[in-house]
Amino acid sequence: MELRSVIKIAIRYLAVLVAVVAFIFWQIGPPLHWLPSVPKGQEELGNLLTLVLAFLSALALFEVSRAFDKSEEERTLQRTSNALKRIEDALHKKVDLVKSPSAPTEYIDLWSGFTEKYWVYNPSYRGIEKKPGMDRNKLVNEVFVPRYRDPKFTGAFYLFLTKDHEGQQDLDEFRTLMKEVNKRCPQISKKLEIRELKDEAAAENPEV
Repeated sequence: MELRSVIKIAIRYLAVLVAVVAFIFWQIGPPLHWLPSVPKGQEELGNLLTLVLAFLSALALFEVSRAFDKSEEERTLQRTSNALKRIEDALHKKVDLVKSPSAPTEYIDLWSGFTEKYWVYNPSYRGIEKKPGMDRNKLVNEVFVPRYRDPKFTGAFYLFLTKDHEGQQDLDEFRTLMKEVNKRCPQISKKLEIRELKDEAAAENPEV
């Protein structure tokens, strides 16, 4: 972990510590005479200050959790960048990292235009209709049918990991999807191969 990330986390931990100590001190201070008692008639003000300290403590805890999330995201991006660099070195070609699609047109553009052979390891197809505005009918007509009708596309090879329930769901959803494609594009039967690995769990492996 970079020194900068360590410093950020340390500062946020310190903020949590200060807020918690201040909250505890405010609660036990007056009874132990560490702090002057709240004057009569100002109890509401004391309670308000207690709530403020509690809110600040919760906010500080939230910021710490965000720091860890961001740190994990940074590590994931670094691992992805390293993987892309190795791919570029192996292929002697430039590889672009693209963002996740946020609209149907972006989704179609991202998953269209493949030629020759296509390999997929541990594909995830659970809830495909939850993609950005992409229902199954649109996915079939605008992504898969054009792909398998294209004479330049020679074959797709899918390996599903079905040791767990998630992997079984992926395979079931994909089968349903491909049956719809087959109705509109019979060429798929000559270009698609699906295999199942029953001793590996989908949730424990990346999609490649």
